[in-house]
Amino acid sequence: MSKGSLLASVGLIFCVLTLVVCVIGCVPNKTKEINSNEYSITTMRNSFYELDENGNVSLVNSLPYQHEGVYYFNRTIVPSKTALIIMDAWIDMPSEQLNEYFGKISEEKVMPLVEAAIKLGHPVIALTNDPKVINFNTRIYPGLEALAEENKIAVLYHSDFNDDSFASYLIGMGINSLIYIGFASNICLIGRADGMISMSQHGFKLYFIPEASAAVEFADTWDEGTVNKGMTVIISQWLAEIINYDDFMEVKVDN
Repeated sequence: MSKGSLLASVGLIFCVLTLVVCVIGCVPNKTKEINSNEYSITTMRNSFYELDENGNVSLVNSLPYQHEGVYYFNRTIVPSKTALIIMDAWIDMPSEQLNEYFGKISEEKVMPLVEAAIKLGHPVIALTNDPKVINFNTRIYPGLEALAEENKIAVLYHSDFNDDSFASYLIGMGINSLIYIGFASNICLIGRADGMISMSQHGFKLYFIPEASAAVEFADTWDEGTVNKGMTVIISQWLAEIINYDDFMEVKVDN
C-alpha cells in the first residue's frame, strides 16, 4: 500500500470513529434529570376545549372549539422559583377518622415527596392555623414539624395572610409557580385565601399532585377516594396541571 493510500485509510477510520462517538453522545437521555437550575417533567390537564402544546385554548375564527380529552405537556420546572405548598397536614382534627386517614397519606406520600422536593431545591411551605388563635386544627404531621425545626421548610399561619399578602410574600421570594399537596382537596386546598383559586387569580402557575392529597369523602367513598378523584379532574380542568407522584419521585439530581 502506498503512503498516500495509507494516510487516506487512516483518515477514513478516524472520521468513522468520530461519527460513532458523536452519535452515541447525542442520544437523548430520557431520564428526568436536573442540573442545578431546572428539570423537566410530564404534566396533564383535562379539557372540554382543544388545547395547544403550551396548554392554551386553541382558537378557530377567534373562538375555542370542542375537543374534549386529556392533554399532556412537557414542563420545565425551576425549583428555586417553584414552591411546594403543603396545605393543612393536621394531626389534631376533632375527628379521629380524618386524623388517621390523612395521617396515613402524610406518612406514606407527603413526607417522601417533601424530602424529595427539598433535595431538588424547592422552597417548601407548610400552611396551618395559629395555635394562639384556635385550639384544634393546628398541629402538622410530626415529620414536617421536625423539618421545620431544622429550618428545611417554613411554617406559615393562615391568619397572618390574606390572598394579596400571601401572593406578595411569594413574589418577594422570586416564586412564580406553586405545587400544591395536602388536605382537603375539596375544601381548604382550593378555597383558602392562600389556596389554589386565589393564587391562580394572582397569576401563579399551579400544579397539583393528587396522590399526596385527599378529600373529605362521603360515607361510602373513603376506600376508593372517589371525591378526591373527582376533584383532581375538576382541578385539572380549571386550576392546575397534574403531576404524577411517581414521576416527581423519579426526578434525579445531577450532581
